Amino acid sequence: MKREIEFLPLKTFVFDDAADAAESAAREMANWVRTRRYQRADAVLGFSAADSLGMLYQKIVEMSVDETKGGLAVSGVRTIVHEELMGFAPGSPGSIGRWLDERLFGRWPAQAKHRFQLDGSLEGEALEAHCAACEEWLKNEGPVDVMLVPLRSDGSLGLNAPGTPLNARTRVVDLSDALRADVSSSLGGLDVPARALTLGPASIRGSKRVRVYAFGEDKAELVEQAMLPDPDPAHPLSLMVGHKDFELLLDPAAASALE
Repeated sequence: MKREIEFLPLKTFVFDDAADAAESAAREMANWVRTRRYQRADAVLGFSAADSLGMLYQKIVEMSVDETKGGLAVSGVRTIVHEELMGFAPGSPGSIGRWLDERLFGRWPAQAKHRFQLDGSLEGEALEAHCAACEEWLKNEGPVDVMLVPLRSDGSLGLNAPGTPLNARTRVVDLSDALRADVSSSLGGLDVPARALTLGPASIRGSKRVRVYAFGEDKAELVEQAMLPDPDPAHPLSLMVGHKDFELLLDPAAASALE
C-alpha cells in the first residue's frame, strides 16, 4: 500500500515495507519502458545497488523475460548506475557493477552496449575525461526517465556526503568510515575502499524523475531534517527540493519522525 504524507517540501510516500516500495519503483520503471516504446523511443533508467531493492530486480527481470510473449521490450533500454568503487574496472569482481550483474543485468535482456558503466580503475587525465564522458552520456542519451538513489545512514545522497554543493557533477569522492560501512552493509558485506566515483546532485537533478529511497529507523531523523524550504548542502536530501518530479519512498520506520 502506498500513501502520501502531504504538505512537505519533498513529495513523500510511505509503503508497507521496503519490498513494497521496491516493487512500486519497478512497476514505474516498467511503465516508462512501455511509454517510451509507444513513443518509438527507448527509456533511460538509472539504477541503484542495494540488498533492500531485491524485489525491484526480481520484478524487472520477471516482466522482461520474453519480449515476443508480451514481456517488456528492454533490448534498447539505456541504463546507468550512479556510483562505482575506485580501483575497480566495469564488471570486475568486488565492483558495484559486478554486484548488479549478478542480481539484475546478467539476468535481464537489456543490451550491455546501451549501458554506461563508471570505471573506477582510471586515474589522472583519463579519469577526468571519463567523468566528462559520463556527463556527456547523460546529456546525449538522457535525460534519465527514472533515477533511483538511496539516502544513506550518514545523510549522504548516494555517495554525495553532507557539504556537497548543489552544482556538483560526476567526480571522485572520499568516503568516510561511516559511509563505507553503510555501503558495505547495503551490499551484503562488500569490501568498500576509501574512494568512489559518483554522479553529483546536479547530475541526478537532470533526470526527469528522481526517486530516493530510505528504509529503517536510522533514516527517520535524517528525513525530517531534510524537509527544508530550500536546498541546504548540510542535508543532501534537501538538494532535491524544487525538482519537478521527485518522490521520496519510505517504509514506516523511516517515516516515523514525520507523523
